[in-house]
Parts: sequence; C-alpha cells; structure tokens
Amino acid sequence: MVLGGTDDVKVSQPRENLTDWTLETSGPCTVEMLAGGHFFLEEQQDAVVGLVTGGLVAALSNRERARA
Repeated sequence: MVLGGTDDVKVSQPRENLTDWTLETSGPCTVEMLAGGHFFLEEQQDAVVGLVTGGLVAALSNRERARA
C-alpha cells in the first residue's frame, strides 16, 4: 500500500509519482490518497492506522486461506 496526500504538490501530484511505487513489489499494491499535504500522516492519523490495519488483516486472512 502506498499512501499520499491529495494536496501534496511535491510528491503526490501527478499521482503517477506514487503509482510507480507499485512496481517495487511482487505482490498486490494499491495507492490510497488521503486529504492533506506532505504531512497528511499527522493530519490523518486515524485514517492511516485504519488503512494499515485493514491491509494487514486482509493479508493475514489471505495467507490463512492459502494454507487451507
């Protein structure tokens, strides 16, 4: 998962600046945009924790299904 701020003109715009990070993994990877600038992590702490937690839960669930 790649996270970006919708108002971060230096990093997140154009969106392709973040999309290219998906090329650095062999697994599934999504780009999630959150409201805010370069420091959106501070502005959107609850949303970031929710996205990361949800991603980890999904990955563990997929791993368990693959083992079955």
